[in-house]
Amino acid sequence: MRESLGRASENPALKGPISLARATHASRAKVAKEDLDLAPNEDRDSFYESLGRRIRQLHALPEEDARRLCLQLVENCLRLGPHAADAALLVAAANLGLHADVRRCGLDNYTARVREDRGNRLLLLPILDLFAVDSQDPK
Repeated sequence: MRESLGRASENPALKGPISLARATHASRAKVAKEDLDLAPNEDRDSFYESLGRRIRQLHALPEEDARRLCLQLVENCLRLGPHAADAALLVAAANLGLHADVRRCGLDNYTARVREDRGNRLLLLPILDLFAVDSQDPK
């Protein structure tokens, strides 16, 4: 079934709904290992519609799995954002100690886009300071 869904999700008309269905299914209390991998080129709407559920998953996972899922989410966030929902994800990444990993994922480009985003600038810039090299980050 997963293979069929994988092939079906290559269809642009089905990609978004399948991605959202996967994320909705993955929000159950017990998370299966196969639900930890995100679609590689998830579209912006599907990503942000499912982000709250995925952040909730982070709290139900062992730390190493949570770190892996969080980093995948951050990679998409930095690619698709800025968006107000990024705030919760970035705080989760900081709490998981992913400072150096987030910096390596294209944080500079994302920060430049945040500076240009009038609606999210005041919300996100202080959170991005958590990832500054000279912050309290021991890594």
